[in-house]
Amino acid sequence: MSGLPHLGISSNVYPLEAADLAALKDYDGPPIPDEALPDDDVLLYIRPDGEDVLLRGRRNVDSAASGDARATLPARVVFKPSIAKWNLVATLVRTLRNRHRYHGTAVYHISPRAVRALGLERAIRTLENPQLRKNKDRAASMRRLAASLRTRGYDDARPINVMLCRTCGRTDSLRQGHHRVSACLECGIDRMAVHFSAAGALPGCIARLFGRRGAFALPGPETQIEGARVILENKYINDRFLEGRWRGVACIVKESSKAVWSIGNEYRMGSAMHAAAPTVVARPLAWRHAADGSSAWVATEKVAGPSLAELLERGLSTAQADAFAADILTLARALGSLGILHRDLFADNLLLDSDGHLKAIDWQLAIDRALPREDPWVKRHWKFRYVVFGVNRDLGLGVWNDFLALARLLARFPQTEAVRAARAELEAGAGAMTYADPPRGLDRLRLWLYGLSLRMQMLLRGRRHRKYAQLERRWRTVRGEWKEDS
Repeated sequence: MSGLPHLGISSNVYPLEAADLAALKDYDGPPIPDEALPDDDVLLYIRPDGEDVLLRGRRNVDSAASGDARATLPARVVFKPSIAKWNLVATLVRTLRNRHRYHGTAVYHISPRAVRALGLERAIRTLENPQLRKNKDRAASMRRLAASLRTRGYDDARPINVMLCRTCGRTDSLRQGHHRVSACLECGIDRMAVHFSAAGALPGCIARLFGRRGAFALPGPETQIEGARVILENKYINDRFLEGRWRGVACIVKESSKAVWSIGNEYRMGSAMHAAAPTVVARPLAWRHAADGSSAWVATEKVAGPSLAELLERGLSTAQADAFAADILTLARALGSLGILHRDLFADNLLLDSDGHLKAIDWQLAIDRALPREDPWVKRHWKFRYVVFGVNRDLGLGVWNDFLALARLLARFPQTEAVRAARAELEAGAGAMTYADPPRGLDRLRLWLYGLSLRMQMLLRGRRHRKYAQLERRWRTVRGEWKEDS
């Protein structure tokens, strides 16, 4: 790899208007090996000795621009450093770096919401918090800027400037335009001009020493999901859940920086299952991941709801019971034919869609029985894997069976002839569907010690303590005695 050219690569992917990218010429310089480039679909190239060009993605860009000139595409920016690879001091020291700074030749358009979501601003400047500059009244300047935006819109002759790999030679940040971003957001302006500047970039092997985030950061879902709104944060292995629209389709988004591999797994498993049984599996729409493995998100078509848990609480009619039993059988047969194990099929993960069918969601920790693989984070965190996760705790730690989980749900239905027949089919086929990966070695010792600590807490706190029931439930789980509440 030592013979690869020294290139800088933006830490963010930027949602830029397709028409701006379509106006660029294609790169026609010396060939750049694929090994030196990120794997993004659209790559923009800026350099100190030439105009901005499109390095990759012409077909995508032209297709998007022909449909809607203001459609946006996620584009990574590659640049030719003006600082030599060996000159780390000039790359890291601001005054030296600025001597080598150059600007790209083209101006692009981006949403200020995307700029804010990407975290490019070093400080949020508002009317109440303008940047202090000697004795100038910056608040008055902000008021004039807001008034101008409301009456004239954004002036493309004054683009904001994003400097690539500015911080520690690896992270992009906004160099000019902090006040304009805040003013646009305040005035409801959703389109502003941007151009890029660059100087140096740390070699990849050195950049990784500065932290986990690395050179290929992932843009948050807000930059690509229309109307993205956070609905839940910090639930187990996921950082955030959002809702919004992906290319016009209502969706739910999961984002994780812990179990990153599992996000892609949800898309792969969900896609395979949706292809096999589209009426009973929610459709995955898209997933994105950072090339350095630091984060990922997946968007899945939103199912109207309610959940089967809510429906069971209200009470099912015999017609509903028969229809839902048929859906559950369809799902089980698809699981069996593909050799996929969901491992978390409880009533809250089956949602009623507007077409009247139950749809299974949450394939994040599903397993291909032919090539089983566990997410690395889950594999390391024994308590989550064996105590928190899964619905077949009565089978023992690390043992799952989707057919038995679904049969258990059918046992809560009105026992019509169709429900009894579906339940019998699931129980008959359950023997071949058990997947076991019990704790071994050090994990067994950890679980034994954890069980001992739970038992001691139960004895010390007594049955009247508010956490006693939770402690007892986990203790029984660790001992393999857990029974599902009726």
